[in-house]
Amino acid sequence: MNFDRESADEFLDKAERVQKQVQDILDGKVDMDELEKTEKEEAFIKEQTESLAQKKKEDLLKAGKSGKGHQGGYISYCSHCQIEYKMFFKKCNHCNRDTQDEEERMADLKDRTHDYKEKKQKKILRRAKWENWKKTQEMFYKKSSTNYHKWDVFESSESEHSDDEPIVPKDNPTFQAMEQDIKERGFRRRRDKKQATILKNRGNDMMKRGLYKTANQCYSEGLELCRDFFVMYTNRALARIKICMY
Repeated sequence: MNFDRESADEFLDKAERVQKQVQDILDGKVDMDELEKTEKEEAFIKEQTESLAQKKKEDLLKAGKSGKGHQGGYISYCSHCQIEYKMFFKKCNHCNRDTQDEEERMADLKDRTHDYKEKKQKKILRRAKWENWKKTQEMFYKKSSTNYHKWDVFESSESEHSDDEPIVPKDNPTFQAMEQDIKERGFRRRRDKKQATILKNRGNDMMKRGLYKTANQCYSEGLELCRDFFVMYTNRALARIKICMY
């Protein structure tokens, strides 16, 4: 028989008490009836203690423990309460729903993992398509749109000091009017583009805050000022999708 330290100490204490009781009986210090009564009381207390310990153990087994059921080591599992049981229970002790055994739970987790991987792969593919679409749109707009800012920074490749007279007569009123009109158009274009950029940034801020109707209004006002601000068409489309404005 193997004893742990706690059991050995308990055995030695009991042996000492028995030896003392025997000696007291021999010396006439202990009444036999009293001794028998004491032993019955001790036996009763011990029985009650063991009974409570057993009941506590059973209650713990019935209560189970929280877990995902992915590590095994249980007999019954409730997927609704996420409780693992070390005993077989057909119904969960908490919600009264049907339980699973370890094999069924593992098969369920395997299926869920497979579904999750498929969904994740589809999401990656959709994201890749989205990124490709954005790159295509950027390439398209770069090729099809006019960059008016280049007009402001244009520099002729001809020599700055030319001996030839300019072809366009400076004193011609018609050409002076055209030159003035070009300058005014450029000024208005830069002013409108600046205001449209402010409205775009305001719309982006409204989108972040979930104010999609206000964002749609900002983008629309910006496009009224600058109709070739193509990124705002995409931003406005996203805002309108959010408010189901198809």
